[in-house]
Amino acid sequence: MSNEVKFANGLIVKPRHPNCPDYVIANLSIKCEEFEQTMKANHVQGWLNVQLKVSGSSGKPYAQIDEWRPQPQQYPQDNQQQGYSQPQRQAPPPPPPFNNTGQQGYAPHTGNDPMDEIPFA
Repeated sequence: MSNEVKFANGLIVKPRHPNCPDYVIANLSIKCEEFEQTMKANHVQGWLNVQLKVSGSSGKPYAQIDEWRPQPQQYPQDNQQQGYSQPQRQAPPPPPPFNNTGQQGYAPHTGNDPMDEIPFA
């Protein structure tokens, strides 16, 4: 990626008219044949990202092709030799202890649980 500005030819950005509602950000005009050539020359896997910017010197809006690409993460080729290992599955939790009735499982409901007053529990 270079520091050179790559304009989105065929995509013309115009400031919104002063009488437009606040939710109108800008006006775009597209020269179809010219923008089609820009898209074909600059797309990546069928996508073309464009940034709408304002010139610092003239204050005029323009469209610039966004060439930023994420960097692929670098992983060691052989994880086992590098000290990496696959996460181990944990054993399921043990069954609940015997309750006061002599049966395995949780103690029976006594009605004195403060959680009973929570409407969404």
